[in-house]
Amino acid sequence: SERPPVTWPDGAPEPPSGEGLDLRLPNSADIEDIVEICRDPEVQAWTTIPENYTPEDAEAWIRHAAQGWNTCHEFGFVGVDESTRLIVGTVGVRSTRPDRRIADIGYTVSPRERGRGIAPRMVHLVRTWTLGVWPVERFQIHVYVGNTPSERVAEKCGFRREGVLRRFGDQRGRLRDAVMFSWLPDETSRNLTRPDEA
Repeated sequence: SERPPVTWPDGAPEPPSGEGLDLRLPNSADIEDIVEICRDPEVQAWTTIPENYTPEDAEAWIRHAAQGWNTCHEFGFVGVDESTRLIVGTVGVRSTRPDRRIADIGYTVSPRERGRGIAPRMVHLVRTWTLGVWPVERFQIHVYVGNTPSERVAEKCGFRREGVLRRFGDQRGRLRDAVMFSWLPDETSRNLTRPDEA
């Protein structure tokens, strides 16, 4: 079906919610939680997040998320538990083409919230929501080789493993091999794979 046009920033669609989570734009009140997540050794090991992450880095990401919304090329969210109202992670989606037909998804989870299926739920929410604002034909998740938990997240969300791309990811100046996963809307006839059904 034809997707309605999106205008920014006025008339922006509501951020997604469901699966026991709310996704929303980050703000200055979130800085302490964002820093805690981004300083976690596991997050540092498998992402391009700056080393020795500071509150100033968090402020820069908050500004970047707002700018992405205004340009409609990238969306960044914090995930909030519906019952506790605590921040449980972050998730973002970025268009890799001007026509927004290919989109990359990335995510982090708070160390205190791991093992609760947070990442698959955030990915499911942001993917479903993005299909309503961009004409995406391919979603991608790339995972550095060795990051087995993140591979499981992609698989739980119905992403297909395509193979290893050698020296694909630039992690702070170091090129690393990455496993590429993809999800194509037309392969599933728009019946989205829920994490609890994978």
